[in-house]
Amino acid sequence: MARCRVVLSIEPISPSGEFFYSLPPSKSHMIRFMAMAAQGKKTLKIEIASEPGGDIHSMANCLEKMGVEIERGGTEWLIKPPKDGLSAPDSTLNCGNSGTVARIMTAIAACFDEEITIDGDESLRSRECPELAFALRELDVKVSSTNLPCTVCGPISGGEISLEMGRSSQPLTALILASPKFSEEVVIDCIGESVSTGYLEITGLAAGIFGSPITKTNDKISINSFDPSGPESLGIPPELSLYPMGILCAELHHELDVQMEIYPYDQSMIASFDQLTNLEGGELNLQNASDIISPAAAYLALKNGGRITGVAHARGKESNRIIKTVELLNKFGLFCKPTADGLVIAGGQRPKLPVEPVDTHGDHRLVMTAVLLATSCGGEIINPEVSAVSHPEFLGQIGVLSSL
Repeated sequence: MARCRVVLSIEPISPSGEFFYSLPPSKSHMIRFMAMAAQGKKTLKIEIASEPGGDIHSMANCLEKMGVEIERGGTEWLIKPPKDGLSAPDSTLNCGNSGTVARIMTAIAACFDEEITIDGDESLRSRECPELAFALRELDVKVSSTNLPCTVCGPISGGEISLEMGRSSQPLTALILASPKFSEEVVIDCIGESVSTGYLEITGLAAGIFGSPITKTNDKISINSFDPSGPESLGIPPELSLYPMGILCAELHHELDVQMEIYPYDQSMIASFDQLTNLEGGELNLQNASDIISPAAAYLALKNGGRITGVAHARGKESNRIIKTVELLNKFGLFCKPTADGLVIAGGQRPKLPVEPVDTHGDHRLVMTAVLLATSCGGEIINPEVSAVSHPEFLGQIGVLSSL
């Protein structure tokens, strides 16, 4: 279904004083913890400090269709797995805008010996994931398509498969998180250099907390079935990948003292933040932090410029995030151009009022970057509500700036 066109008009502001930019719960942690708990036997209490994003609700919606009872409170969620285990849904699993949810639910659905269809919104339907489809077919699963909507019919058989790691870490995450329902051992030969290794570390964390017997030898990972058994409660840290939005906000408004909490659970991403804020026109490799390229590129345009590399796989995000970041910055009069694996950005620039509404292409990170730029120069942003996919309180928080 096509999204209705909503346009937000933003006037330039000059805020000053202290501003606390609150980050939402990490969807990477929460989605993975929910997947593990749903396949276990006891209730998990998930503690959160603010409203989870739409992707987390999409995961909850899918699990509820498979028999999981979920109580969604303001500061805690309860995940109650069905007594007799997950059951096949009686209708399509709608994963909304979330690629992570789609890959995880596809792998879990592939453990059933009946047809289950996975779908999502228009943006998600455009994001192909051939690596997972090929891997499941090697494990004797019938897979209708490498795009959504996709129908799978299992169960997953045992054996050894190859998995290309250079484009996404999501297929490996999906197989690990679906492993409680495996009937035989699956050995995965990981081919090529992994991207987004921080997300894989979160997957390993979730699997370990719930007792997964994963073993790794060189580039091969052995996965066996197990009964997930985790703690009674788990807290969710803030979404680290949105931290650069605060960095960009501070650079746009020098009289504003932007305060943020940071939890360093992903050291590769933390290192990327440090490199970003200290770059003097050189190269910034974001192979393991490709989700930050839009605010990072905008920040570099304001500062000393530079070259973002290692993010060819960002072309398969909610949008072609290389091309659409270039388009977005150009709309605000910020010169940059795409390369094969990233962007080249000129430095010493300031955003200018766009001559027409800025299309954000259903990409929540483009929305947030565009809104922040518009607070400096003004502008009309198309479909700003998409920011709620990861940060439901973002627009409200930015609205507070006008009173500072």
